[in-house]
Amino acid sequence: MDQPTDRPRPWTRNSLADHIESEVVPQVVRSGRALPSERSLSETLGVSRSLVREVLRGLEQRGLVDILPGKGVYPRPPSTDEAARIIRRTCIADGVGVNDLIESRIALEGRAASFAAQRCTPDEVTALALTLDDRESSQDFVTQAAATVAFHALVVRCARNPVLIALHASLGASTFESMIRAQLPTDLSAQISHEACDVVAALATRDEQRTAEALLRLLELERTWMNGPASRPESLVADALHRAMDASTSVEDFVTTTMIRYSPSQVSRRVAHA
Repeated sequence: MDQPTDRPRPWTRNSLADHIESEVVPQVVRSGRALPSERSLSETLGVSRSLVREVLRGLEQRGLVDILPGKGVYPRPPSTDEAARIIRRTCIADGVGVNDLIESRIALEGRAASFAAQRCTPDEVTALALTLDDRESSQDFVTQAAATVAFHALVVRCARNPVLIALHASLGASTFESMIRAQLPTDLSAQISHEACDVVAALATRDEQRTAEALLRLLELERTWMNGPASRPESLVADALHRAMDASTSVEDFVTTTMIRYSPSQVSRRVAHA
């Protein structure tokens, strides 16, 4: 960033935003350093500081940077939240149904399960078991759905494949919303618990075939759950979400936070303080 850019001038707001996003942010994202200052960007790129400030605020709104008063502008670590928002909006706009979600998850989780059986650790098995305990012990359907989504996310994370993890995480918010809108009958809940326990047991013994088969059976049971005829009133769902998260939290953020709560490091702390 010491030499003036060779790009044609005058810059437009969009072209400047594209340049900072594609060329400036990647230079510092791995280092943890701040972006060059507004003054430095202004002088280097030959634009006004007000335009730079406007563009940086736009990047902040898109979740690409964090503007910390008095400290600078820092690139935000990559997250699947934006992908989840896009997928969720697409699902709503295109009328994507439960079967579409389940088929996508079958394609992703079916293969990931085999990798997970090869690569999971005892701490991850403990974390998976804790999601099941929380689902069983809670009477709150939001918590039950969030724990269920976290369970599947953890299985995929055990596969140690960043692409599979990102693709699967992008479906988390849409899956969660489908689950909280559908009532879960007691007998079906018991079947889901049984199959989920079988997944954990198979992972603990590194049985690839048993893990994959149990997970696919679990997904079919969840298809029945989410396709159930009994739907909760939207007002009830809204009230439950309001109690579960504050007004500034999106569904995607809530699902991501839930997944983090069940990471092996967080679980180790919970177990240590139990």
